[in-house]
Amino acid sequence: LMYHDVVEDGQPCNTWTVTAGRFRQDLKWLRDHGYTCVLPRDLVKGHLPKGKAVLITFDDGYESNYRLAFPILKEYGDKAVISMIVRRTVDGKSDFLTWDMCREMEASGLVEFGSHTYDLHYDQPRGIHRAPSENRKQYESRVLSDLETSVDRIEKNLNTKVLFFAYPYGQKESWASDFLQKRFAMTVTTRFGRANLAFLTLEVRESNRAAIGLYEKLGFRPVGRRKNYYTEAHEDAILMTLEWNEHRA
Repeated sequence: LMYHDVVEDGQPCNTWTVTAGRFRQDLKWLRDHGYTCVLPRDLVKGHLPKGKAVLITFDDGYESNYRLAFPILKEYGDKAVISMIVRRTVDGKSDFLTWDMCREMEASGLVEFGSHTYDLHYDQPRGIHRAPSENRKQYESRVLSDLETSVDRIEKNLNTKVLFFAYPYGQKESWASDFLQKRFAMTVTTRFGRANLAFLTLEVRESNRAAIGLYEKLGFRPVGRRKNYYTEAHEDAILMTLEWNEHRA
């Protein structure tokens, strides 16, 4: 479940906001229907709950994640990962988290922090996309150094390993793909459209045997393969599906 900013009940919302009351309702629904919240570090270690699992994510690192969402997470004992646009915290922007807020949430064991880039969350060029007329060397100097800086700042300030990366705007880029796979244990993107909870499909690089094994433990099964055009080698990707029903344990 992906969230961004949280607002007080009664305040206007847009596409990227949710009220605190609605967020509480979401967590109550998950609890009532037998879901357990997990963190990226749980998945990477293979620590999977029995039954149904859900990953809650917050993008950008808004101050409201601490002020409004964190107390509700504590109320339910649920977990979430926050992917930070790190420079907004470094620069002390008032609508974004401070390092002290992050340290408190990290220490609770309920919140993990990932990267949403250091300072690349802009429309032009869009996220980590290459700029027009930018060559490979220029791209790597601009983008890969930004990603390294985001990780270094989080790890230095929170004394924790950064395992998770959320693509800005859900947009991938082949020139960054190999770097991201080596630097992060888990990356996530988005796909617009209505979710089909009865039939989930994902794509995993064929060489990433650890991830394939993890998803098999979760109940996914391989159903085919196709070329993965987000890697320079155009390596085959394994397509895996999970057919869900209420009788799954």
